[in-house]
Amino acid sequence: MTAPRSGSPTPSARRRGVPAEVAELEIVMAQGWPAPESEPLGQWLLRAAEGFTSRGNSALCLGDPGMAPELAVTATATWYAARALPVVFALPTDVDGQPYDGDLVELVTRSGADAAYPTLAMTASVRDLLTGRDRPAGPAGQVSWSPHPDPAWLAAFGRYRSVPARHTAVARAILTGSPGQRFYAVIDPTRAEDGEQVLLASARVSVHDGWAGVHAMWVDPAHRRRGWATAIVAALADDLRAGALPDVAAVYLQVERANTGAVAAYRGMGFTPHHGHVYLHPASAPGHC
Repeated sequence: MTAPRSGSPTPSARRRGVPAEVAELEIVMAQGWPAPESEPLGQWLLRAAEGFTSRGNSALCLGDPGMAPELAVTATATWYAARALPVVFALPTDVDGQPYDGDLVELVTRSGADAAYPTLAMTASVRDLLTGRDRPAGPAGQVSWSPHPDPAWLAAFGRYRSVPARHTAVARAILTGSPGQRFYAVIDPTRAEDGEQVLLASARVSVHDGWAGVHAMWVDPAHRRRGWATAIVAALADDLRAGALPDVAAVYLQVERANTGAVAAYRGMGFTPHHGHVYLHPASAPGHC
């Protein structure tokens, strides 16, 4: 799925450092969607995943790259060119979508890159996640999870995001490459395809450094607005409160800013905006975050 481009963000009047709590969560989120290949460049993290997703194929710019910005941009472009990938810069933003490093925005956009996929990172404490009246009335009991993605889950993921045959291996490596993960599912009890179960909804949850991350939330288009996404989050909340993941104190997810319906739904579940990010890249860069 390809989102429309948004045009370049307005550079800030002066360079602002990425707040420590933003940088820390960005590192956690990078572990939650781990690129098979990564290399630090000072406080930047260069990531490559054979072109599968922008997140897995972008330079996460969290501060000082350890050299002049112009040299860092050139070194980053060289690193991606060696892997036959276009250079993509992932810049953290504040909750309003303003990049912290306006000077880097100006430098990169001057070279022809533009901005796409402005995204919000939203967080919730386990305590605040889906409390009281926000809980779904019925469907949560139909949610199950597995430590591994079975064929039905992978088929649902393929409906959420197209996975070309050449990316099958790298997609599986990303999905199973976190320090920990769970694959939540809602099974359709009325049908099967080629002897396999069919899912109404699915999501992946990564577990790392005190955080659970909700990724790849998908609901069958024919069954949307029936509470299935909420049911999955409610099942996760129940698991967390029951101590199934005893070191996890908070949950995060990422959602495109343009998806206002999803942002509102997640707010209703107890999530609040924490910060954002935007990708700066040429038109030929890999799509979707």
